[in-house]
Amino acid sequence: MTPPIETPNKATNSRQFSHAPLNERILSSMSRRAVAAHPWHDLEIGPEAPIVFNCVVEIGKGSKVKYELDKKTGLIKVDRVLYSSVVYPHNYGFIPRTLCEDNDPMDVLVLMQEPVLPGCFLRAKAIGLMPMIDQGEKDDKIIAEPLRLIYRRELEEIGWFDFAKGGD
Repeated sequence: MTPPIETPNKATNSRQFSHAPLNERILSSMSRRAVAAHPWHDLEIGPEAPIVFNCVVEIGKGSKVKYELDKKTGLIKVDRVLYSSVVYPHNYGFIPRTLCEDNDPMDVLVLMQEPVLPGCFLRAKAIGLMPMIDQGEKDDKIIAEPLRLIYRRELEEIGWFDFAKGGD
């Protein structure tokens, strides 16, 4: 943590300590600049994109809380709570350094058995696309599997790929 900044107080002839603003205290590991690391802009998409890429989780599997990236600060904020029996079926997030027609990063649904905490990133492999329209705008979702935790066998056993292709 950055040490407090000493500033003289001319009125009382004493010294006061103040902390640097939060954004100046969190160092970006990418550039060593004194600014906050931004998951959308600072995290690389990865050299194997568009098939294998980094993605940032906004909403963990099973969550009733809808989180989203605050574009200005780079922090994950609470958007709303879902007050029904609906939960997010898998980890949901975005692909860094992408921009879609809705002016947001590309959305990704990562098929996993375990929830991932909001704000974490992982490597994933694209296995499909879900074309969507949200409030009249194109808002496609990439379907992906985690690169290191692939459970394709289980997806094949339940016939997910056949179903996704329009089969029985």
